[in-house]
Amino acid sequence: MKNIYLKSPAKVNLSLDITGIQPDGYHNLNMIVQTIDLFDYINISKNYSKTINLSHSGLFMPDDSSNIMYKAVEKFFEDVNIPLCGVDIYVKKCIPSKAGLGGGSSNAAYTLMGLNILFNTKLSKSQLQNIGSTLGADVPLFFHTGALQCQGKGEVITPLNGLPKMYFVIVKPFFGFSTAATYKKFDSIEIQKRPNNDQIIDGINNSDIKQITDNMYNVLEEVVNNNVITRIKNSLISHGALTASMTGSGSAVLGVFQDKYTALCSFHRLKNFYPYVFLAKPIKTK
Repeated sequence: MKNIYLKSPAKVNLSLDITGIQPDGYHNLNMIVQTIDLFDYINISKNYSKTINLSHSGLFMPDDSSNIMYKAVEKFFEDVNIPLCGVDIYVKKCIPSKAGLGGGSSNAAYTLMGLNILFNTKLSKSQLQNIGSTLGADVPLFFHTGALQCQGKGEVITPLNGLPKMYFVIVKPFFGFSTAATYKKFDSIEIQKRPNNDQIIDGINNSDIKQITDNMYNVLEEVVNNNVITRIKNSLISHGALTASMTGSGSAVLGVFQDKYTALCSFHRLKNFYPYVFLAKPIKTK
């Protein structure tokens, strides 16, 4: 095999809670995430030049060694202990950055999966996750699809049952937030509200969309405390969303809808006001 083509999905947070700080400074997370049918498209080819070449179309991403995909290639060859043969990676980029949608982490995970197939190294999912965890806290979750509970730094992953039928409208304003700065600021404030992850999981198990949406929340909303985020949430709810909350460390906001028509109407209204608006569905657990 000389090349491989992959669809790298985004994720959304149904919840995000922080329960403490680990000795190494990382935060203890407890969050419910769901992969969605918003994708970047990746083509990986062997080139035998002993170099890594990145190129892209669509939304901006760096094409040099600062890119997490570049780092994933380096780490892969280091861990499998074979010489870097060289690869060309082309990405059609559709998932915006600094959105809390995990685009970069997903790209890294799918790069590792693609290299594993392309070079026939036969690493297990667990081994790939271990490599991914050295690249970023969100990378391991993308070796799974569907609804997941992620704990620890994000690497302790429990697959959940599939969500009941629902639709997502995702709105990202023109600005983004720094993940590192947001988490650092969290340590200096007192959180007033938290999600109820046990109730969300119970709602998933019972296919009860209201129980899920009634208990969704992201504690980082209180950290960023941004008027535009609040305005987007209010707009989504006024357009029929059962609830709306920021995903990840932002700045994208997720609205959850019970029926497609209402979601579609909201999508068409909001896309006139914000640079990135997406209509998406959950990806089922494999």
